[in-house]
Amino acid sequence: MKRFLVLFGIMLLASLASGYVLHLVTPVNVYLEPLKPTLVSPVGPGYKVILAFDRDTPEDFVWDNLQCINGTWNITYAKDHKYLYAFLHVPRDAEEGNYTFSFTVADRNGDHVQEDAIVVIHITRNPWDLAEIKPLEDAELYAGNNTITLAIDNKALGEARYKITYWVEGVSRTYEKEVVISPGKEEKISLPIYFPNEGYYRVRAVVESLDTPIIKASLEREYYVKPTLRSKFASISRGFPVIPVPLVPVYTILGLLSLI
Repeated sequence: MKRFLVLFGIMLLASLASGYVLHLVTPVNVYLEPLKPTLVSPVGPGYKVILAFDRDTPEDFVWDNLQCINGTWNITYAKDHKYLYAFLHVPRDAEEGNYTFSFTVADRNGDHVQEDAIVVIHITRNPWDLAEIKPLEDAELYAGNNTITLAIDNKALGEARYKITYWVEGVSRTYEKEVVISPGKEEKISLPIYFPNEGYYRVRAVVESLDTPIIKASLEREYYVKPTLRSKFASISRGFPVIPVPLVPVYTILGLLSLI
């Protein structure tokens, strides 16, 4: 009886050792045990979730094929020398809730297979859970070309795309910029902008998600733009319709300098 129990224990350990554990590297770093769900949260409707699985194993083989065996979303696959990728494209009309995906991986010849690696994607339609769009930042500005900044914190575990439309009140030009922010990252975004002269200017911006209509913010800030030597010379050439004759050469030279 004792020999039987020892033999049974050895066989049980051998069966456990023969199982394979799949390593999910991003967007969360976890080892997926069969039939044990791993939660990826939060994710918004319209987002793209990138699952990267490590191809290396403790054994003498590498994972070569990845396939989701359930789910109704559009899923595409890719691989490089280090990772297998699954790109889950969340529908823009996805309802709030949990969505379960079961993956199977195998080596090139199919000799080693891991089934039932389960990932649960939690979809939220609460914009505050997905992103924080921060105010336009203060800046030291001078007449001419400048750069202002704002920050977007992508709280979601999906890749986020944004379009920023901004302009200076009283100036006809409108600017646009599109950015992609990695999952769980905050990014400072530089916005080129032009101020024609010294003075106070109000800048307005609209930030909207290209993935989901539930994220949109309007920003504004007043900036003081300092004069430059060039802008001072330019104002001289525009601001003195009547100049004493002895000073005409001086003001002419200063005005021409502003054009350099």
